[in-house]
Amino acid sequence: MAPNNRKVEKTQAAIQAALIQIIDTQGLNKLTVAGITHLAHINRSTFYHHYIDKYDLVEKTEQGYLTLLNDSLDRYLTEPLNLLVLDSMNSDRLTHLILQMTTYIDQGQNFDLARVLTGPKGDPAFVVEIKTMIQRHLALPMETQTPEGVPASFIQDYILDGILSIVLTWLQSVPRLPVTTVTNMLLITRFQSTSSILARLQANQKPHKNQG
Repeated sequence: MAPNNRKVEKTQAAIQAALIQIIDTQGLNKLTVAGITHLAHINRSTFYHHYIDKYDLVEKTEQGYLTLLNDSLDRYLTEPLNLLVLDSMNSDRLTHLILQMTTYIDQGQNFDLARVLTGPKGDPAFVVEIKTMIQRHLALPMETQTPEGVPASFIQDYILDGILSIVLTWLQSVPRLPVTTVTNMLLITRFQSTSSILARLQANQKPHKNQG
């Protein structure tokens, strides 16, 4: 790698680390260029060489993250996600796909970046963007409904919210859960209904001692 490229990568990594720290401690609404340059140990001209302003920094950071996730989905998906989920013969492919996604999120600064952006001090629009990205790959036929009359749009939101809730809970969990655990949780929710999962959870509970 050329020295200039290494310098650019080092600068951008420092800016991203500063962005994470500010969102984590103060919130996205408190983000300033002065705060970024101070924490990243760069001057303002260096910042403006890479970004127009703080809004450009956030937008490019979020879009870069989403692009890499989307590219990974495109690379491993040869059919709509809903067909892959339904086909039990493809369980190994689905496991591999989910493991690739969770591994990407878990790498380096990716985890902390996703954690702060989707957290209470982050950007709610980023969560919507993630949901929209998964929705495109889910590709449910929106004009259809179940025999009981449940529209596909309701089922889509049920599936997407279930996936996102697990991922978002993982991002905020302490201690941090390994990717294999999160992958297994996502796979379990694919194969089992809400009632069966709750039944398994209840069956695994330790009996409470009577308080005398």
